[in-house]
Amino acid sequence: MNKKNKLAVLYLHHCKDDVTLHNYDRLKKFNPDVDIYPVGFEWHDLIEGSHIVHRHDELPNNNVLNNIIKNGTSSESDLCIYDFFLHHQGYESYFVIEWDTYCNASIGEVYGEAMKRYDTFSAYTFTNEFYGPGTGVLKDINDLNINNSHDRYVRRWSWYRYFFLKLNESTEQNTLLPYLGGTYPTSLLYYKHRVLRDIVELILNNPRFYDNIQNEMRLGTILQKAGYKLNEYGGDTNQFIEQENYRTDIENNIKGYYHPIKDIIYK
Repeated sequence: MNKKNKLAVLYLHHCKDDVTLHNYDRLKKFNPDVDIYPVGFEWHDLIEGSHIVHRHDELPNNNVLNNIIKNGTSSESDLCIYDFFLHHQGYESYFVIEWDTYCNASIGEVYGEAMKRYDTFSAYTFTNEFYGPGTGVLKDINDLNINNSHDRYVRRWSWYRYFFLKLNESTEQNTLLPYLGGTYPTSLLYYKHRVLRDIVELILNNPRFYDNIQNEMRLGTILQKAGYKLNEYGGDTNQFIEQENYRTDIENNIKGYYHPIKDIIYK
């Protein structure tokens, strides 16, 4: 552990391609005094020295959900966060960055004020209260007015809500409904130590209770069940797809962490 800085950075990745290595090198370049750990699942082609996440019964699994969505194990990247914390509990806070995140500044420059203000944050959140009863797949999302901010919100989360309805609401997991929420994307997430401690404790007490929940929804739901508020920060540069302004902003030296960018930017 770095004695000067009690922040741990988890660099989530699944291979050692040129983009992954380039962004990893930039992350280290701009954060020389921070402990940065490449993290990934054991069945992936990981950077040498990575924290390797193995399947074990102490953590949830998404076996049923993965078989339905046919998208590998992308629905359970949150397991990397819980597993890492179990092995590295000596830090004051934790910052999660995915491999397709380009940076041109230090974490402190971009997120320092937010880290002082919040116990945890992500770019976007949703809660069951805002989502509302009878929305999502319980109404035709194609009829929603996409010019209405609430309807856009409902449409965005209908996919997550669909799988919770399909797999979880008919089981004891329906008791999670009051806490149902989400944080996304799974890059540029921040947690103080006590936050991860509390959510990991909930998981360890009953890991099967959190099986087959999409990773973004599982994170948000457990956070709320543990008593924490979902906070939004950094959405201008953190989306599901690259935004039109990213390249221009980078060219103009606007400091930030830009996600996702899936090719190499040499600037």
